[in-house]
Amino acid sequence: MSTPGLDAIFVGPSDLSVSMSHSPGLGPKFPKIYDAIKKIAETAKKYNVVPGIHTGSVEYTREMEALGYQFFAFPSEFRFVAMAGNAYLKDLADDRSRTGNPVEILLKPSFVTEALRLLLARALRRGA
Repeated sequence: MSTPGLDAIFVGPSDLSVSMSHSPGLGPKFPKIYDAIKKIAETAKKYNVVPGIHTGSVEYTREMEALGYQFFAFPSEFRFVAMAGNAYLKDLADDRSRTGNPVEILLKPSFVTEALRLLLARALRRGA
């Protein structure tokens, strides 16, 4: 990171994890991967380089911020919508369990993702 003119560096934790022989993910907790992510932030600070990282949750984003990461890439808009839909359905199911509401709610993440994919395909066919 001591390269002249290098202002920032971006970590793809999933790519890093795979390159270090672990499974992919946006919040890897393998000790070896986490140590590498931490060392990158420390080295960036030493050389006055702004570190960034791809994150997949609020908790992981805050954790990386505490390590010194200063900019973040989040999941795609499509994934954001799917995550929000899943959270909404989970809240409805939690509410149903408290109120005894007999309405059945599909909680499978694949249900929300498939529904969004179909809606997007329909919108694209209409030229929206």
